[in-house]
Amino acid sequence: MRVLLVLTFSLSLAAQQQCDARNDDGTLVTNVTTGGPNLSIGMRLVAQSSFTIDAAQVQTGLQTGGGSFAIWSHDAVNDRPASNISGDGTYTQTRIVCWQGAALPTPVTVTTGQVFWVVWSMPNGSRTPWSTNPVGDVPYRGSFDGGLTWNGQNNGAQPWPAKPYKIRLFCPYPTTPFQHVGQGKAGTVGVPVIDTTGWAALRNEVDVNLESAAPASPAVLGIGTPTQIQIPGLADVYVNPVVTVLVTTSGTAGRGAGDASVPLVIPRAGARGFPLALQWFVLDAQALNGLAHTDGSQTIVN
Repeated sequence: MRVLLVLTFSLSLAAQQQCDARNDDGTLVTNVTTGGPNLSIGMRLVAQSSFTIDAAQVQTGLQTGGGSFAIWSHDAVNDRPASNISGDGTYTQTRIVCWQGAALPTPVTVTTGQVFWVVWSMPNGSRTPWSTNPVGDVPYRGSFDGGLTWNGQNNGAQPWPAKPYKIRLFCPYPTTPFQHVGQGKAGTVGVPVIDTTGWAALRNEVDVNLESAAPASPAVLGIGTPTQIQIPGLADVYVNPVVTVLVTTSGTAGRGAGDASVPLVIPRAGARGFPLALQWFVLDAQALNGLAHTDGSQTIVN
């Protein structure tokens, strides 16, 4: 399920905007994981046009922890990554499977036909970002020593078979990050957490995640403009909803915590400058008056 946000507002700002992708087809292999420890995966791409890479994402999750993305140059003799030309952009991974990534310390410009590598380092046991469609296969290599050596390169031995890695690349713009406002209200497993991955720019997708919620419970995502309304004993509300999305959290009632995720697609036109607010509400019998909620998350659509 993807939600297309239909908004109208006018203001001139900008953020990282998607400019290229591989295997961004809405499918995902769900029975394969990737990990090390200390594993880096280099994915070989050929630039389809000339652009500057400022950030990268893959579709992953399952494990929490630190990870990174970088752009490496191409070693044509050994068909493997040569050197890190962007520096490592770090991110904190959420266990929810969604598009996750990082901005690069130094943007990298590529030209049409240029070979380059997207190098991803991840927590051990992360979801492998493969499409179910093998048409878009991407050659890849693995390193366990920070890129000093690479497994799978064509150095006289049979190279690893290519796989349909799911990758998004973003072009550079000033970024307006999401900001947390207010406070949440506790339920069965504590205060639910709202987490957003991605950048709220035109044409982009932002995954709005709910964590630490009551399992197998109805939850509502409010999408709209910022507000601040206190309903004593029930909720502190930080969104004036334009759209609401009803989901059921994962898990089994009475066992652990539940999660949810809603992909929010920013439209190509009409939303620039919109003051976007997000908040999750969870029906939870263990919460005061039966309702738990997250704090608010706010940004400007650019």
